[in-house]
Amino acid sequence: MSLPPLKSPLPLSNPPRLKSPLPLSNPLLLWNPLPLLSLPPLSNPLLLWNPPRLKNPPPLKNPPRLWNPPPLSNPPRLLSQPPLWNPPPLKSPLLLLSPPPLRSRLLKQLLKTHNFLHNTIMFTGIVECTGKVVARTPVEKGARYTIDIPFAAELALGDSVAVNGCCLTVDRIEGTHVEFDLLTQTMRVTSLGTLYPGSVCNLERAMGTGGRFGGHLVMGHVDTTGTVISITPVGQDHMVRIRIPAEYLRYTIDKGSICIDGISLTIAAIHAETSELEFWITPHTWQRTIMHAYTPGTVVDIEVDMIAKYVEKMFRPSSS
Repeated sequence: MSLPPLKSPLPLSNPPRLKSPLPLSNPLLLWNPLPLLSLPPLSNPLLLWNPPRLKNPPPLKNPPRLWNPPPLSNPPRLLSQPPLWNPPPLKSPLLLLSPPPLRSRLLKQLLKTHNFLHNTIMFTGIVECTGKVVARTPVEKGARYTIDIPFAAELALGDSVAVNGCCLTVDRIEGTHVEFDLLTQTMRVTSLGTLYPGSVCNLERAMGTGGRFGGHLVMGHVDTTGTVISITPVGQDHMVRIRIPAEYLRYTIDKGSICIDGISLTIAAIHAETSELEFWITPHTWQRTIMHAYTPGTVVDIEVDMIAKYVEKMFRPSSS
């Protein structure tokens, strides 16, 4: 069905115009239902969340300490117990891989060696330096010697020092002066009885278990005394002949070791018919020891090789 045409249609080409609205300076104001109060700008917006603060709050006299418990009157010492066993360090890790019986024997032998080295005072016969006797004071059953020792600052009471090969114990230290007590037996068996103020002597400290072993095993127990027979210069060296008691020749071998006044020397020749030993002295030993002061007739301390004495005892027939 068709509709009848309008009598007075409005022309579409010229529609009616609305009145021109005022220009808006801020279009967002259309969504502001209520007028905002005129507030000053905030310099720090976070101040809106700051709670009010007290003015000059009173300090607490005794604030509680929640993490400070009272000290224990007798705390247990759990971490300071002494070790049950302090074995020497093992140089061979194979000891840990040995079967139990063998490991037990090895540990026993290791402990014996450890105790021997720590409980036995030994020297090597390598003279460190020389010292000078300052005083000799007679005491009951012996004498008290005061010796000027260069390494006195490194000594402590009870330390052992070989003086001309005789092991002496430090009794007092005052500066570089060290005092030793000598028994009558020591003065009779050794040559120390011939030392007086002004005499020079060889000095060596006891061997450390971790140090180098330059000479041979020396106990510091003088066996007997000998006598210098002759001194012959040969170039820079010196040939020295010393007579020892005949009963001690059995502990000597050609190219073996013997201790003369605390010096580890190698025997160059043995003259059994005269009980004399021949030594060749290098310039170093001649200058650093008291040997340069030797003259024919000088009395010297003798300590034979301790290993030779042990071997003799092992093969000696038992008295039973």
